[in-house]
Amino acid sequence: MKTKIVIFLGVACFFASVLISGCKKTELSTLSGILTFSFTDNSAKSFTFTVDNIGMTITNKDSLPYQTNISSLTAQYTAVINNTVKVGTAIQISGSTANNFTSPVNYICVAQDGVTLKTYVVTVNVSKVDPEAVPWVQKTPTAFGSGYPYQSYFFLNGKHHIIASNSFAWFVNDPDVKMYQSTDGISWSELPLDSSFPLGYSYEVVVNNGKAYMLQFVGAAEVYGAKQPTILNTVYSSTDGVVWTQSNNLLPTTALTNNVGVLNNNLYVMGGGTIGAFGAFDGSRPNGSTFYPAAAYSDTTMTSIGGGSWTKTAMLPASAANRRYTANCVFNNKFYMIGGQDPNGNVLKDVWSSTDGLTWTQVSNGAFSARQKASVVAYNNQLWMIGGQDETGAYLKDIVISADNGLTWNVVPADKTLPAAFTPRGNARLYVDANSILWIIGGEQANPEDTDFLAPHAVTDIWTGKLNKLK
Repeated sequence: MKTKIVIFLGVACFFASVLISGCKKTELSTLSGILTFSFTDNSAKSFTFTVDNIGMTITNKDSLPYQTNISSLTAQYTAVINNTVKVGTAIQISGSTANNFTSPVNYICVAQDGVTLKTYVVTVNVSKVDPEAVPWVQKTPTAFGSGYPYQSYFFLNGKHHIIASNSFAWFVNDPDVKMYQSTDGISWSELPLDSSFPLGYSYEVVVNNGKAYMLQFVGAAEVYGAKQPTILNTVYSSTDGVVWTQSNNLLPTTALTNNVGVLNNNLYVMGGGTIGAFGAFDGSRPNGSTFYPAAAYSDTTMTSIGGGSWTKTAMLPASAANRRYTANCVFNNKFYMIGGQDPNGNVLKDVWSSTDGLTWTQVSNGAFSARQKASVVAYNNQLWMIGGQDETGAYLKDIVISADNGLTWNVVPADKTLPAAFTPRGNARLYVDANSILWIIGGEQANPEDTDFLAPHAVTDIWTGKLNKLK
């Protein structure tokens, strides 16, 4: 019996040793990591997030739009099989768990062995640039001489031009005109006046088909041996802004206006004031009183096809009130005539439009504070009006915008306003270049030393700005 027991124990030990030697211990994986990463939220799901397994970062190269809310985003990711993903101690579920990404978030990827891990810093970049903001920059403080309050700007064949002039009086002084030119709007050169240039002041120039047209100015007529300021009906043109040619086609009437423009290859001259024995041409006024009006006002519209012969075509409607110092531009194939000064010296706050310069429709009245000598331009498919002069004679620096073709107007928010260093002004010249940069050129302001009588004084700086969203 004892022999049988010994044999049985030996056999049992043999089989046990075979079983033990044939079973290996299962090893748990030490591999860990995140392979892909994105978000399910509509605000972020179209953006690519790159997983950097060397730098241990996850981020987006293209920033999410300005002010995108990232306080609760749901990540969708692919991790190594059998990995556990945590944020802090909270276990994450891909496509389900939301986190606050207003600051970087650490994603911890734990391998199957429960010990090996990798930590990724997830950063969600959101643009810090407001697309609706406008950074304003002063390009130059003195583009031209300070003694020239009457300025005409035009851009012709790749060059900026400014005609700067000063008023003159019969038997007192002669015309004083200077021409400046620049290729970049920063560095300006004074050009010698060509003998073909007509002397005077307060020029209005428009550009059409590569040619500049001088449509309005106060010329110098020789009377009794002295030069007398006279509104002339002559038209001049130039292909380079330097040499000017007098046209054989005269304007049918003489009135000085800044309401000139080009629409569908037609040149237009509309309304304006005249010089006479009474009235003020420059918009001066005693402090505390209304503005001196012009001696008389014109209600005539004159047109020319491509700079050819001129035709007296229509009268401004009586309800529009004959006016001067309007803000004018062409937008969506319409002329816009905004604000200005009526024959009694009152400052206006209405908007009129026309598709042909002949028939005018009132768009609004009272949608903005009354102003004359404001500047307006079509920009970002809106009307942008800058500055001007109110009924008290104060010069303005506000920007008001209309997004509905002149019906309603809103003062721009702080991120579009002109900086403190920008001088309030009227009669600034506005220009939008091919890169969607808005230029503000010169203008006029009040003389702070003149406390009794308000007359225009020159502003000589140039500013540019561009909506951030316009690439």
